Order: sequence, then C-alpha cells, then structure tokens
Amino acid sequence: QPLTPSQADPIEVTVKADGTLSMRDGGATAQGKLTRATLVTRVLELQKGKDRPVVIAADRNVKYDEVVGLLGALHAQGVKRVGLVAKEGG
Repeated sequence: QPLTPSQADPIEVTVKADGTLSMRDGGATAQGKLTRATLVTRVLELQKGKDRPVVIAADRNVKYDEVVGLLGALHAQGVKRVGLVAKEGG
C-alpha cells in the first residue's frame, strides 16, 4: 500500500555546499532553491500541528553558521524536533 506522510515521517531539509536550501516531504520531489523564510513557512504548513520531526541534511562543506541560523529560525517558529545529518558532496 502506498505510504502517505504521517506524524512520524520526517520532513527532510537539504543544505547544499553552496548554501542552497531545498526540502522534501516523504517521497515527494525536492523543491529547489528556497529562501530560509519560505522553507520555514513550508515546514510549518506540512506540520499543521502534528509536531513532525525535521531532519536537516547539510553538506559537510556548509558553514556552521548557515545550519545554526536555519535551526534558530525553525525553533523560533515552534518547530521542536529537529535532527542533523552530515552529507558528503552535493
């Protein structure tokens, strides 16, 4: 049976080496080149009170400040469950 995103499924956020932000909801195709504000807004829309976790997959060459800034923006809007994953290349 096809999987639909549930409360437990993470919303995946990708930070590429050049700082480009994109996101993916379950198996949905990544949406490219989002601003931080747009990305946070879309995460909130996807959560809709469900408190779904967010996973930030950042290229290992991304500046630490970029990831911390994104974390801060998500937390400021009430996103509580955020995890980090380091990615090679991208």
